[in-house]
Amino acid sequence: MNEFETGLRHRLRRALRQMAHQHEHLRALRRRLDEALERGAVDAACAAADRLHQALKAHFELEDAVIFPAFHGLAQRSAQDLNALAREHRRYLLEFERLRAQLGTTALATFAGAYRAFSAAVDDHEQREETLLSSLEGAADSPAGAGEPPPSEARRSR
Repeated sequence: MNEFETGLRHRLRRALRQMAHQHEHLRALRRRLDEALERGAVDAACAAADRLHQALKAHFELEDAVIFPAFHGLAQRSAQDLNALAREHRRYLLEFERLRAQLGTTALATFAGAYRAFSAAVDDHEQREETLLSSLEGAADSPAGAGEPPPSEARRSR
């Protein structure tokens, strides 16, 4: 493995650790919003929703701009699943923005129900994402990308 590949794999492993920390942070932010909703604290719920929105955007950006493209190159077999997760990111951001716009203008109980359904969908998404990326993590360490030939060798063999 050359220095360039070593550096790329190191950055990918670092991004994967960052992603795991972000998942924990997102869960904590979603709990904070849940707690504000349970207390009926609209102002606290609005503040928590704003923090969650910013964290979601940053998290999806890391995955869509760094992690997923790296795995596209290292484990091409995962492209369809990674593309599906990226589409879900866009859908979740739009859905949360729509939900956030309703907070304070609709009944808190109505918002809470819709938000909890959203939160459960994001939980499911994170689990599927973590399972997929765990299955691909060997690509970050192996020079051949988890049993696949490097892209340059794959092109030569055609």
